[in-house]
Amino acid sequence: MRSSSITLEPVVDSEIDIDYRSLSKAAVFSLIIGVLSVVAFVGVGLLILPLLGLICGITAQRSIVRYPEEFTGKAAAWIGIGLSLICLIGAASSHTYVYNTEVPDGFERLPFYALHPDPDHPEEAVPADVMKFDGKKVFIKGYVHPSVKEQGAVKQFTLVGDMKECCFGGAPKVTDFVDVSIVSDDTIRYSWRMRKLAGVLRIDPTMARTDGLEGPCYRLEAEIVK
Repeated sequence: MRSSSITLEPVVDSEIDIDYRSLSKAAVFSLIIGVLSVVAFVGVGLLILPLLGLICGITAQRSIVRYPEEFTGKAAAWIGIGLSLICLIGAASSHTYVYNTEVPDGFERLPFYALHPDPDHPEEAVPADVMKFDGKKVFIKGYVHPSVKEQGAVKQFTLVGDMKECCFGGAPKVTDFVDVSIVSDDTIRYSWRMRKLAGVLRIDPTMARTDGLEGPCYRLEAEIVK
């Protein structure tokens, strides 16, 4: 009786190539920022968000194209670019429209920064370009100073030009604020948002030469409050 033998041959595993690529961080950032870019409609300064989203998305696409075996995330980058571009164009168009239509008929825009003394002409307590607005109807934007925060609805308050002085209770210089009296039926409450006012501006250049807050240099008889 012959015995049969079974020979077992060793099994050699074939090499398995693992295609591993890193998800581009720039693509992820672009997607996240693209989603958050909707806040650009709130204020002009927030347009930096969709612009940053575009930069991250383009950077991600370039890296993925240049190093296709190392990075992935092309879809995320394209979505981020698309969202950022939509928000950038949409928000910029919205802010432009508002700027061109926000001044009421019969009023002239007066930027808040124009009220500050001209460092090139220290002899002018009130800039000559501003003095021409004395007694004229102007449109000006600013923030309600927190000195009236606990008073509820008011008809008299101080208007300042930036959040630093408004929201942190700083003491503005005489030429850095406007004393507002609402002459219409409107009232106003303290808030962090920028307010839009239209009314007659009164200027007392002698008060601008005082040291300290002895009295307002600019007074606004506000007819419209938004």
